[in-house]
Amino acid sequence: MCTHQNLYNHNSWTKIPAIAFETSYPSKEGNPISPYQQTRAQRVFFDLPSQLPESKQCHDLWISQQTLSPVDLVHQKLLAAQSSPILDVLWTWVNGSDPVINKVRDRYASLPNAYPTNPVVAASIKAVPGLGTENSHFRQHNELRYSMRSVAASLTTCSNLIRAFNLFTVDFSVLDLRLAGVDTDLVAGPSDHTKRWGSIPSWINQSVLDPNITSPDQKPLVRILHHSEAYNGNVVNHPLIFDSFAIESRIPKMRALKDTVLYLNDDYFTLRMSKSFHSDLDTILTGPVLHLQFDLPVGSENPWSISGGKGNDIVTSEGEWTALGYTTLELNELNVFLLSGLGNWLLDARFGVRERCYNDHIARVFSMPIVRELASVWEKEFAATEKVGFRSHGPEVNLAYLHAWYLVEKHCEALLYSFVMLRIDKDLDGMISLEEYANLLTDVGAEDSHTILKVEPMERSRRASRFLDAFRRLGIPLPLETEYIWTAPDGYPLGSKETCQLSIASCIDYNSATSSQDLFRRLAFEHVRCGDCLLKQLINRDDLSSVLPPVEPGFVTSNSVPWSEADHLGPTSSWHQVSFEVDLPLVRKVGKREMAIRKLERYNYVIGYSNYSFVTIRDPQEAALRLFPLYNQSHPSAYLTINDDIVDPGFISYVQSQFQLLFRKRFSSPIGWWEHSV
Repeated sequence: MCTHQNLYNHNSWTKIPAIAFETSYPSKEGNPISPYQQTRAQRVFFDLPSQLPESKQCHDLWISQQTLSPVDLVHQKLLAAQSSPILDVLWTWVNGSDPVINKVRDRYASLPNAYPTNPVVAASIKAVPGLGTENSHFRQHNELRYSMRSVAASLTTCSNLIRAFNLFTVDFSVLDLRLAGVDTDLVAGPSDHTKRWGSIPSWINQSVLDPNITSPDQKPLVRILHHSEAYNGNVVNHPLIFDSFAIESRIPKMRALKDTVLYLNDDYFTLRMSKSFHSDLDTILTGPVLHLQFDLPVGSENPWSISGGKGNDIVTSEGEWTALGYTTLELNELNVFLLSGLGNWLLDARFGVRERCYNDHIARVFSMPIVRELASVWEKEFAATEKVGFRSHGPEVNLAYLHAWYLVEKHCEALLYSFVMLRIDKDLDGMISLEEYANLLTDVGAEDSHTILKVEPMERSRRASRFLDAFRRLGIPLPLETEYIWTAPDGYPLGSKETCQLSIASCIDYNSATSSQDLFRRLAFEHVRCGDCLLKQLINRDDLSSVLPPVEPGFVTSNSVPWSEADHLGPTSSWHQVSFEVDLPLVRKVGKREMAIRKLERYNYVIGYSNYSFVTIRDPQEAALRLFPLYNQSHPSAYLTINDDIVDPGFISYVQSQFQLLFRKRFSSPIGWWEHSV
């Protein structure tokens, strides 16, 4: 391996081949990974029927009632799946203090904007010189080294469950380096045009990067992955990116990542999870543990259209709120007219317009099958994001926010789909008959079409205890640093603590011409508050029994059908543009109830609360005040995020010393097995 070491800022450079995307990390069969690959839970449950006739009933019991089957073989299979190595830890990192990267970045920043046809970008850069290139975004305090140590220490008792530590970082072509005036010693060689130069932290012992060498004590692999390896295009023309959202938008294409990913920026740390892993982050029974900040709402706007439809003609912020607003884009006539090609849909356009809330700015858990599904649904938006060179220089998808809310929204959609399309429309003829409407009224507890039901709030999850009971029975460690405050079977989480009124006349609006699709669209997308309140009423009355179709004859003994793309409605970014008609051939194969169960299981999740510290450093006094309490090993925070927002260059040296003092106090040992011994 040919390397050039930069002794001054913790960085080395290694020469890597310019690998075509199609051959980089191929799947076992050599074929592209399906965007609709099975989740881990789906694989386990769908593998059971060949061994256990009652497995469908076990599957149904868990999803519908959160009750474990008494069959020991099911327990063994679930525990085996939970105990196998399933976690990839992933860091994204660019060493912005490295002179080579600085030269390339500064040269690239001086070029004409990558989105010259977007008037908002042009106006924003003109009005805010240096937008997206603030030094604080790129300044290094050696955080990555200690972030990796923190995760290794936190997960020390369950390191056998970790597949690999993955570092996703920058690489440059020879042309990039030469145009930036980088020393020709680095790029010399007659065949250099076929190579790229990839960044590697200088403190990484590169011998541990060889996958053929077994690490000491069977430690997880350490892998360095570079940006060009997740670019679906001509590697020679690979665009440079220094925008964290653009980098994250390539995660769906990283074939080295499998089922579950713990994702961190280099300024994220884990502090207190040394005795548990499974249930604080993800389990076979719960799906990912999400952290949502219910008291911090995120609105909807499109800052990338002309005036955004709201009178804003420039973007002045390079923080994440611009991307959050875009990710929750509100559909309006002006945006559709002006920039329909931009992808003006995303969460609001796909699931109905509503205010959502922020997801905590800490290490996050991703389900890779869901991440790849996102990239298929919003293919154009991901493609646009991955080419944005600097923060706020173009439309940016916020992957972490989109992943969390897609799970929540898809599960809610699946509940309403089950109730309207598979339960109420009993004969699946696409119309709601008078008899079926009467059944609907009975299910919700309404006397007639004039009834207005007062639905009581649900202060906290009524089903979290069932998950904990199941963990005890299976021997899965209970969450030590996370309180489950909401589970997917509880219904839609927002507004759960408020009393709502379900007006049958205005929410259902039934007449003899009402189709099941019309009613489903009305509840799920057009009047989302009606759908939320309806689910709350149904679940409060009878758990999911009033939501799911009844158990059909032969349900237990019939064979299951493997999960496939037929279980999906297709990759669509707008609810206006898709038919929700029931797939009758699939229903004939699996039955209405299993079809509903399969949809619910795929989008399973829980929402947890963990103690965390989000530290923003703007001056020396703030650095000392905010970092000092964290020296204590018994500090209650399970997660830590530190943001360097220093503007005055005179403060940097002192703040760096405070960073290093914290790192020595909390993460001086053990030294990672991936590090040089000196």
